[in-house]
Amino acid sequence: MSAFSQQFSNRLKVLLFTASLLIPLVTFWLVPFGYSVYISFTDWDYIAPEYNFIGLENYQYMVEDFEFIQALLNTFWFSLGVVIPTIVLGLMQL
Repeated sequence: MSAFSQQFSNRLKVLLFTASLLIPLVTFWLVPFGYSVYISFTDWDYIAPEYNFIGLENYQYMVEDFEFIQALLNTFWFSLGVVIPTIVLGLMQL
């Protein structure tokens, strides 16, 4: 077996082993994520079959909404007050 043939065989094996992991990743993570990003640029109400592209209007509304800012701050303080101490206590030796 030549060096080129051996190298091709090894690369084919790597590709086949990797594909078995990439197919579910792409199918169940990347495609839904990409579709969610696309839908976020529309005015779809999740019921009607039709929707229009509105660009960054949803994000502009979100940034200007007081309740969203409050929820973001609550999440920040929760993370600071719960997640960080949990990590620190989990790493301490008792």
